[in-house]
Amino acid sequence: QRVHWGFKEIRYGLNDRVVEMLADLYPNGRFVFIVRHPVDVIASKISARASEGIEADARTWVAQNTYFLRFSRENSESSSIIHYEELISYDSQQLSRLFKWLGFALSDRQRDIIETTKPSYKGRPRPAKLTDDEINDINKITREIRGELGYS
Repeated sequence: QRVHWGFKEIRYGLNDRVVEMLADLYPNGRFVFIVRHPVDVIASKISARASEGIEADARTWVAQNTYFLRFSRENSESSSIIHYEELISYDSQQLSRLFKWLGFALSDRQRDIIETTKPSYKGRPRPAKLTDDEINDINKITREIRGELGYS
């Protein structure tokens, strides 16, 4: 019987080699990198009072996602990059494709459970509203890597 486990960590990919270490420790492991549009990431960080400033946050997003892209390209058989926005969309086939790639079947019951546990802002602050200038600044800094990830 195979054992499966996973964990979520949002701080990897910044001047570390944690993913490479995990790949060495688990040579048959699968790596799923969930990426999110930088404007949404930064708005969320501001709301959570975890922002280091829009420019710094945008540069951090670029560095982290550049790392994920590089690792994924160098390890294409064992890694996958998934857009958060597609993952939480009920009508998206992304979740089914992910489960299949991981070697699992996704039942209707599991899909229903996932649907009822999607992100909710109940009791939490909503993401900050950014000005057009702030969005333009973020988009300017993140343009290249955002495009490589398939974000407009």
